[in-house]
Amino acid sequence: WVSSRDRKLRIGPIWDYNLRAYWEDEATGDLFYQDDRLWYPRLFEDPDFLREYVDRWYELRRGPFSTSNLIRLVNKQTREFTSAMAVQQGITAQEWSAELAGMRNYLSIRATWIDSQFFRPPTFSHPGGPVSGRFYLVISNETGRSGTIFYTLDGSDPIDGTARRYSRPLSFAETAHVRSRVRSTNGEWSALNEASYVTGIPPIAGDLVLSEIMYNPTGDPEAEFIELLNTTTETALDLTLVRFTEGIDFTFPLGTILAPGERILVVRNRDAFEAVHGPQLRVAGEFNMESALSNRGERLTLMDSEGGIVLDFRYGDDPPWPEPADGDGYSLVLTDPSSNPDHSSYASWRSSRSIDGSPGTDDLNTFGGHPDEDRDGDGIPALLEFLLGSSDTRSDSLSNFFAAHPTPSGDTELRLTFSLANRDMESPVMEFSDDLQSWSNVAPVPLVEEYLPEGRVRYRWTLPTPQPAIRFFRIKAIQSAP
Repeated sequence: WVSSRDRKLRIGPIWDYNLRAYWEDEATGDLFYQDDRLWYPRLFEDPDFLREYVDRWYELRRGPFSTSNLIRLVNKQTREFTSAMAVQQGITAQEWSAELAGMRNYLSIRATWIDSQFFRPPTFSHPGGPVSGRFYLVISNETGRSGTIFYTLDGSDPIDGTARRYSRPLSFAETAHVRSRVRSTNGEWSALNEASYVTGIPPIAGDLVLSEIMYNPTGDPEAEFIELLNTTTETALDLTLVRFTEGIDFTFPLGTILAPGERILVVRNRDAFEAVHGPQLRVAGEFNMESALSNRGERLTLMDSEGGIVLDFRYGDDPPWPEPADGDGYSLVLTDPSSNPDHSSYASWRSSRSIDGSPGTDDLNTFGGHPDEDRDGDGIPALLEFLLGSSDTRSDSLSNFFAAHPTPSGDTELRLTFSLANRDMESPVMEFSDDLQSWSNVAPVPLVEEYLPEGRVRYRWTLPTPQPAIRFFRIKAIQSAP
């Protein structure tokens, strides 16, 4: 057994776990541990430990240790070793086939035999997950022992004294987590069966976006957070048992409902997060298993309660990904979340407008003036100043945002710095003219040169040679319909 100051006691190092895990002597041999060791015999004398041990076994049997999954794993590994490879090791094809059949048979018998050593849990007519319509859950006693079925809906263990006696099929008006045991006539409790039944609408790809990532905060590194946004306009999403399986480890708790347009946060450490952002924001919970976001970028996978993929992408920290998010205190913000953009593309992201990010809200500027107004008299219309990230109350020079200069190859390069953090604004259009009468687009698609702090970006266009001695350029700001 090993431990440390910040970790629970756990078994290890791994050594000879295979002796009774899959193929040693008979499939119905005794459950194996060395009884001359200090810990194991004493643990199994503790009824609470034994109960949790048995509960854990049946929890695994409902998932990774199910007979079908055990056989699937054998078949998956078998594909790595052909009969021809076995022959090269001196094993005939027939012997190899018999060996594999024996392995499958052993695992199936072994798991069933272990089941028989314990007081089995009650049986559910549905394994859990999304349910709809007039759904009824039937709980039955198929343990082989006489007894009474008890259940709870509040997350407590039926042995705690708050359980209800099961007498008829259960229906649910809202998402519920059912935990059930059988109590035998002599007062012994069975293993636990439990499942969640989601009555709300679970998210599917396109309904939910990951709208903000703070992966490398300044100050306390445990102030990391992830923000999710319901992009639908009419559908409340039930996030019960939706979980992150790559990048961080987190499962949304029972009854987590996300209204249309609502945001919810998952944080690395709630105390560290609230020290920066306050306690008023909706936080679903903390990262599990000591997980954290990588400062070097990583894959993030979000799955629904049945294992379907909702989001699966990799964010980065190197250019062309927005560098201000990598240690300068800014977060990664999805530029147009309502369009459900490609999360794996750097072009879908920008830096936040402010240091520490904007958890719980968007950080977009909203234009409220007259597009042609020029209150500061600098010759730049108010709407264009808004697009550039400037202000119509402060005189500025267009040269601070726009430049044109020749390249070593003789082409002309145009650079424009503007803000991506503006509501209801399209990307700027760059046009040129040689006579101030006829105008043409410089290029339909600019090249991104650099992402800047405060949600700004610098675009680059290249005009090939030959160029006239004098050429005029203009920037067109277009306000889209809200």
